[in-house]
Amino acid sequence: MLVYAAVVWWLRVELGTARTMLECIQRLACLAIAGPIRTTPTAAMEILLGLPPLDLYIKNVATTSCYRLKTLGHWVQGSVPKGYI
Repeated sequence: MLVYAAVVWWLRVELGTARTMLECIQRLACLAIAGPIRTTPTAAMEILLGLPPLDLYIKNVATTSCYRLKTLGHWVQGSVPKGYI
């Protein structure tokens, strides 16, 4: 649910505040899944659980969606602002 329509809003992930919020969400999910002690680093939990960082995952989903839309002919060139392509 978190990456729904990522092709539209993925540029927001580049902002520091958004990245920090995503890291907090990822940390909570890792803590809930693995149940480690509270001081375990988030990066270590991500590696142990095989989870990519959320900002990279969102970019990957957006890129895949863009490619799928372009391949199917549903991507209208010039209909989105520069930088989203």
